[in-house]
Amino acid sequence: MPPHSRFLDKSFNKLNTRNYVMSALFDVSGFSISIYDPDKNKIIGLVTYHFEELNGAEEINAQLDHFLNTVSWLSFPFLKVCIVYRNNLNTLIPLPLFDKKNAALYLEFNHILQQENRIFYDFIKHTDAVNIYSLPMLLFEKVKTIWPNSLLKHASTILIENLHVLVKNKNDNNALFVNVTKNSFDVVYFKDNKLDFYNQFQFKTVTDFIYFLLSAIEQLKLNPESVKLILLGNIDKGDAFYEIIYRYIRHISFIKRNDNYAYSYVLDEIKPQMHFLLFNSLQCE
Repeated sequence: MPPHSRFLDKSFNKLNTRNYVMSALFDVSGFSISIYDPDKNKIIGLVTYHFEELNGAEEINAQLDHFLNTVSWLSFPFLKVCIVYRNNLNTLIPLPLFDKKNAALYLEFNHILQQENRIFYDFIKHTDAVNIYSLPMLLFEKVKTIWPNSLLKHASTILIENLHVLVKNKNDNNALFVNVTKNSFDVVYFKDNKLDFYNQFQFKTVTDFIYFLLSAIEQLKLNPESVKLILLGNIDKGDAFYEIIYRYIRHISFIKRNDNYAYSYVLDEIKPQMHFLLFNSLQCE
């Protein structure tokens, strides 16, 4: 994939951004931006920017500056802006146990906190859970300078909320969702329409990947012969990750796009499982 790619509908007008909704997904390996036209209920644009994994907020900010210099209209005023940040510094807490005064303590139980990071939390819709996470203060200040009225969500919040709606509508209790990114993947499982399991796994090799996935399936006491594995994210038929899953798990499918939106013809060449998080963050609140 090229470092920088744009897919823009012919109806897109950079002078009309005040009437569009922008969603931006950030992580240490790149940025992805989607543009939604509420008047047409259509996603009309996708802009991506990829780079080698960075080590700190200063480097990410520098790349963001370069990105915005390349695509200057992204810093124009929008009707609404949703910022989605992905990292592995998050933890889920049952809502009845949550006290915002102790947010840092909950997170510190599972992660080493960095002084330069700030703590945030999301109430996950339709679940009795709170998602606590941290992100670099420098990046947060940068984003708020560029998009002052933007809403912030953790990527796992968007993932869980949207998958829960999908499961509830289909009433399917035997589906295991796996969201694959460049060097990590999320596993989400619902039981009786309630969130039963969520975890994020870091991997370096295909062997790491399948080991963690099969361990999660075993922990959930699911049967690889009968579980319905639904894939989304950066995975497709023919790649090494798909092939090794196919070796161990019988029922595999890819998630479909949310049919509550229309999609520009320019997105036809992008597989439906790609950018699921980004496209489904449009209505974040």
